[in-house]
Amino acid sequence: MNKENTIFIGIDEACEITGLGRNTMLDLVKMDGCPAIRFKKKKISINKQQFIEWLNSLTNKF
Repeated sequence: MNKENTIFIGIDEACEITGLGRNTMLDLVKMDGCPAIRFKKKKISINKQQFIEWLNSLTNKF
């Protein structure tokens, strides 16, 4: 499957998309409203489209 067509992304791809560091991204996924799912406290999957929309809503508040 093409990466552009994936629904869920991991922390590393979210970092690539946003240009943010890994620690900052891990802090973001802990925030309320972030469309991230944790599996067994280690694996984190993020809904790509919802994540982009959520980030845009955060930046619109400033």
